[in-house]
Amino acid sequence: MKAFSVTGEIFWNNKCLMTILPLDVVYIGSGFWYFGKRKQKKVPLRKNGFLAGKRLLRRACQRKGCRGMRPVLLEMGTVEVYSYGIMLFLALSLAIFLSIREGIKRKIEERHLYELFALLIVLVIVGARIAFVMENWTYYAVQPFWQVFAFWKGGLTFPVGFLLATAGALGYCYYRRIRFLKLLDCVAPYAALGYAIARVGCFLNGCCYGKVTGIPWGIVYPDLGNVSRHPTQLYATFFLLAVFIFLLYMKRHKMYHGQIFLLLAGLYGLYRFTNDFFRVGDAFLGFFTAMQVLSIVLMIVTTILLMLKRNAGRSLFKERKRRRF
Repeated sequence: MKAFSVTGEIFWNNKCLMTILPLDVVYIGSGFWYFGKRKQKKVPLRKNGFLAGKRLLRRACQRKGCRGMRPVLLEMGTVEVYSYGIMLFLALSLAIFLSIREGIKRKIEERHLYELFALLIVLVIVGARIAFVMENWTYYAVQPFWQVFAFWKGGLTFPVGFLLATAGALGYCYYRRIRFLKLLDCVAPYAALGYAIARVGCFLNGCCYGKVTGIPWGIVYPDLGNVSRHPTQLYATFFLLAVFIFLLYMKRHKMYHGQIFLLLAGLYGLYRFTNDFFRVGDAFLGFFTAMQVLSIVLMIVTTILLMLKRNAGRSLFKERKRRRF
């Protein structure tokens, strides 16, 4: 039995269509036990599989005609379908579908949920795009004006879009008399899942890349020189997938409305604070980026709120448990 690295490449019109994850998922997941048991005289099998995956990835990135990772997924005449736009569409569609299903289970009117998410899509994209353009104004100042609106090519600062969408949701819930914290708990796990999928779009687009590194799983971006960089987009994907699983577990054991949302906010702050140490970005305060400073504030606020709510949550949890029996 041979070990196969999940890292691979698919070709379309003699160009690299997609480069999948640079890590050997078999090594990380179900094949870990098998690789650990099997031994070779010279080099362990799991190391062979990992290095083979790395070589495949680098060869795919460096192949002639492959710009970035794969920013344009399909070309049909003059029409170009961007990888980032496709992944963003999948992320939003899946997150909204699952959130609406969860909201219906929590006895929130379906009509109100559709109205709310139509509003949130606009607010998330507009807020995230405005923040990204402001962060990179030196670039957009010399570009054609329409480039400011070309979000499907990549370039969204999600935390700002998230804050704007939260404010819009608060206003809508007040108007429709929906319990705001209850709604946030319905959305929170699937927002983490959507974010993880959207970061795959960043990986394919070649944006939000990391700093130069010598680690074995480094990614080579041809447009940035023949050097390995941290795959910070994939770090985000793996971390947020873990957060998604954790929030699904906590959803069954939550003690008060708003707890799941606060956990998501705090864990997102932890992810972004850590990830920015490996990601290319401008220093804002000392050696911290602006997003790291915002993440510190977010973690402090959510920690305080979780601690304040802890005692009230325990009382509510005990009351619910007593009613069951």
